[in-house]
Amino acid sequence: MKQNKIIAFFICILLSSCSFLYSQTSVKVSGLVSDNKGETLVGVSIYAKSNPGKGVVTNDVGRYEINIAAGDTLVFSYIGFITEEVKVKAVALQSINIVLKESTQMLEEVSVVGYGTQRKVSVIGSIATVRPEELKVGGITSVTNNLAGRIAGLIGIQSSGEPGSDVSEFWIRGISTFGGGSSALVLIDGIDRGASGLNDLAPEDIESFSVLKDATATAIYGARGANGVILINTKRGEEGKITINANIKSSVETLPKLPDYLSAHDYAILANEARMVRGGLPVYSPEIFDIIKYGMDPDLYPDVNWQNEILRNKTHSLQSNINISGGGKLSRYYMSLFYRTNDAIYKQEGMQKYHSDVRRNQYSFRSNIDVNATTSTKVSLLLAAKLIDQNRPGMGNTSQIWNAVSNITPMTVPVIYSNGMFPSYGPGNDTSPTVLLNETGYRSDRNNAIETLLTIEQDFSSLLEGLKATGSVSFDNDNHHTQTRFKMPDLYIAVDRNWQTGELLTTKTVEASPMSYNSTSYGRRTIYLEGKINYDKIIKEKHRLGALLLYQQKDYQRTDAYDEISSIPRRNQGLAGRLTYSFDDIYFIESNFGYNGSENFPKGQRFGFFPSIALGYVVSNYHFMQDHVPLINTLKFRYSFGLVGNDKIERSGSEVRFPYLTKVNMNAPGYYFGDVPSTL
Repeated sequence: MKQNKIIAFFICILLSSCSFLYSQTSVKVSGLVSDNKGETLVGVSIYAKSNPGKGVVTNDVGRYEINIAAGDTLVFSYIGFITEEVKVKAVALQSINIVLKESTQMLEEVSVVGYGTQRKVSVIGSIATVRPEELKVGGITSVTNNLAGRIAGLIGIQSSGEPGSDVSEFWIRGISTFGGGSSALVLIDGIDRGASGLNDLAPEDIESFSVLKDATATAIYGARGANGVILINTKRGEEGKITINANIKSSVETLPKLPDYLSAHDYAILANEARMVRGGLPVYSPEIFDIIKYGMDPDLYPDVNWQNEILRNKTHSLQSNINISGGGKLSRYYMSLFYRTNDAIYKQEGMQKYHSDVRRNQYSFRSNIDVNATTSTKVSLLLAAKLIDQNRPGMGNTSQIWNAVSNITPMTVPVIYSNGMFPSYGPGNDTSPTVLLNETGYRSDRNNAIETLLTIEQDFSSLLEGLKATGSVSFDNDNHHTQTRFKMPDLYIAVDRNWQTGELLTTKTVEASPMSYNSTSYGRRTIYLEGKINYDKIIKEKHRLGALLLYQQKDYQRTDAYDEISSIPRRNQGLAGRLTYSFDDIYFIESNFGYNGSENFPKGQRFGFFPSIALGYVVSNYHFMQDHVPLINTLKFRYSFGLVGNDKIERSGSEVRFPYLTKVNMNAPGYYFGDVPSTL
């Protein structure tokens, strides 16, 4: 019995020791986090300073609960607020309520500029910013259709309503270069992905949208900045609890204005008038005129409104998006799925069973991940993929169909003859629009693309305050595959009628073509490398100094080369730099340069230097103005001068490679000498 009491005594001592040790190594802390206005904050990151990877976030009422080692430091971090640190006492249960103060430095508005960001007050170049919310309203076919009218100096024109072509072509401050490419440079997350990349971008994925207009803003892009630059940054994850957003948009599209075409009766009247005013006889006799007027012979004298035959009154579009974002101190993520479908406004018959009616479907995925590898190193991986499926008629694209409508009169041919024959008064555009749309088979375009960007950012503030270095590598690859299943029925033109039997007399104009198959494919690959060094320094609270030095190179290749010259990769290389200085946020000076080279020019002339300089004077930042003229929020005077270039040379809309080379066509016909044709 005594032995059992001794054992029980030692067990009690052991349990008490364990409890004491536990109380010394781990405590439970709970509390409330709010701002200086007393409002609770949701999603505040709370973690132990010794173990940042393990933490919690405040709930929907701003409360938290965390286990932490006694004596460790508890860190409270939230976007837009100053980070707070509190040392935890050796008390098993304790409550710590925190009031976070807003960070004026983080809340200060910034603008996206070439290869970086600047405080809005310090921007001297002409830069317009569009709020992402404005790009989500209105039509849903593409982002570019929402730009016109929202940015001063931007001209946008939508010239087609066909799915895939229903996007706007735009120019910044007009066309700056003639004989060369006139499109603006479009950079998505700093990578040139062209206007097509902008059109395929989900509006919900856009974090910032800036338009660089003048030479000061674009000179840093050198030979690529002559037509303006559009900078788009996609969304990134933020510290806090997981956020899920989803939306579905549906729209009805109509044709607001169409040409008004005459009926057969009105056409016949004007045709007769036109012939008679020139002294000729009427085209249609009174008997024929009555046949036309009362529609007595729809084969020889039809009355067709071709617009009504090929177009519906409306069509539908659908767009859906779901995105997830969140993260902690060490890593943050943003993921997005996007779907868009557009129907054409054509009336199509018999194509639905093949799922080949004119339509465009787009499926996109985006994943942006940021990881703090160390306290001074951040690694970012941006991935995007898209699949685009599009169907068209086998022979008739939008241009061909509308040319056919424009060339045909309401009484040239009917939609179909009474004997079941398809009409045509000739080949090509002389074919009936309904035949082009419904009887020539179909074409399928399948495009897929993957876009990647890996960035490593290193903060060297431990060596020199304000010094950062960034290295980036991007790899883009896309493939295009087109399948055409073409056919053509026998086509006829009615020439007369056997008035005794009523039989329609026809002549064949186009021979039938059985279903044929054709396939074409090609791919494109782009590799981009970039390295830059940034330095920002504030001296005695009034002097701000900033510097940037950047190197970049790009390699672009296509697999559909047709000769030796077109098979040569397109390559660019260059340096860029910027130097800024401001005093008391009143006086500003900024200088940029771009030194770029292109393989498209002769040796010794491949590089060009494009400098700019700008001065700024913000009168409204004087204390006198702030105290005595409060109605004026911002009054800024600026002057800028710069040079920009364009390395894209085009002829009739096609790129010209190596324009300095003299080409000789060895298969060209001979030259004629004298009056008697003779060749040499």
